[in-house]
Amino acid sequence: MASLSLTTDLASWASHFQVKNNAVDNLLKILQKHGHTHLPSSARSLLKTPRQIPTMQKCGMEYLHYPLRQQLLNILKKYPAEEILDHDTINLSFSIDGLPLFKSSVKRHQYSSLMTSRERRRQYNKIWARVSRAQKAANKETHSSVEMVRVAESDSHNQHFEEEILGIFPDPALSSSESEQDLTPKLREELSEWACTFQVKHNAVDALLNILKRHGHAELPHTARTLFGNQNQYEHTTEDGVESVQFNVADQLSRHLTRYPAAVTDDLQSLDLSINIDGLPLFKSSNLSLWPVLCSINLSPECIFPLCISTAASKPKTQNFVKDTVQELAKLIQDGLTWGGRRLNIQVRCVTCDAPAKSMVKCVKQFSGYYGCDRCNQRGSWDGRMIYSETNNLTMRTD
Repeated sequence: MASLSLTTDLASWASHFQVKNNAVDNLLKILQKHGHTHLPSSARSLLKTPRQIPTMQKCGMEYLHYPLRQQLLNILKKYPAEEILDHDTINLSFSIDGLPLFKSSVKRHQYSSLMTSRERRRQYNKIWARVSRAQKAANKETHSSVEMVRVAESDSHNQHFEEEILGIFPDPALSSSESEQDLTPKLREELSEWACTFQVKHNAVDALLNILKRHGHAELPHTARTLFGNQNQYEHTTEDGVESVQFNVADQLSRHLTRYPAAVTDDLQSLDLSINIDGLPLFKSSNLSLWPVLCSINLSPECIFPLCISTAASKPKTQNFVKDTVQELAKLIQDGLTWGGRRLNIQVRCVTCDAPAKSMVKCVKQFSGYYGCDRCNQRGSWDGRMIYSETNNLTMRTD
């Protein structure tokens, strides 16, 4: 009964969080290795997806017909009753379109009369190539099976000898209780690797861990954060009412450069960086805002990562939260970055900001101020909005 309830829980979990079938297949293999041998081996069997769906032939095509009345009733069941009672009619929109199933071929039957003689000859050649490969593989298996029998006989003799030695000198480290305890860390590592490989969302991993804890794996963590070993606390500094987490610029660049293929980084002599500084509100009910400093490496594909993350109860009054980042960037521009046994020149291509962030970073008035132009010393005039009427003989700024 436990295995049946676990099967039901996993099926409802996979359907609710819309986990991909290949991820479910790998998860089932992991759980089968850890004692749940009664679980199905594939997502199709777990979700009871029919393998064959009856189709109809019409106009040289295969199609599947869904009764319109039944489809509408199934969809209306998902809406609250009060919303349905308020409407007397249902307006429907229909769309008819085609899409290719595969990039490499046009869907045709192997022996269809629509195939030309060249296509039919090419198809037969593919079939005979598969047959020849299968025959070669069968011949290799016959030769290897004889060697496997010889190896198995020698292994069985060695295993019998080792069992006799272990019977004379028992090893307390091989006790059953400790071997069972070793399964949990291994399961934890495999689940962590599985979730990272298939990019499963944290809320889906949390629900999966709760299911497994109910079915005999009490040693597993409660949350995905604990499963992945993510840090809950980071070293931060507080200055002028702004809490900031600083990331070392050189370490961040080196870390993200290793993700590029060697064909991109082998001939690399310099790095062009783009910096972005902007603020965004975290909640509607409070003035708490987040001010990240993001960096982009101008390579293909473009990689974006943070250099500094700051939070404040309002807009920062000073630029001290980016002081350390600016100093590190200035040092890298002067000395370069040592990576892969060579020195890379660092260049800042641009700093992108919106108008409020730009005025804060450059320590100038905003565009709505009397001296809001950051190119000239002209004083604007207010006429429902700030206007800079003069366009000739202007004194340009030098600061």
